Amino acid sequence: LPVLEKAVAFYEAWDAEKEAVLPEMAEGRIAGEFVNLYPPGTPIAVPGEVLGEELIRALDKCLNSGLTVQGVDEERRICVLR
Repeated sequence: LPVLEKAVAFYEAWDAEKEAVLPEMAEGRIAGEFVNLYPPGTPIAVPGEVLGEELIRALDKCLNSGLTVQGVDEERRICVLR
């Protein structure tokens, strides 16, 4: 998985106003919540990091493979900063 660029401090992202968007709309946006592959619960995105194209593609692969991805809702949306 790619290393993501930190755009906002974790505590700022955690407290910021957020919205849920589909992965294709999340590219270039800033993560608002943790996105984890489970098991083992390894974060692939942390609040405050920029969600790039490579991560979106990897996330789509994980979801299409039936892996459990925490931080993605039942409609496959990701929480990003508004």
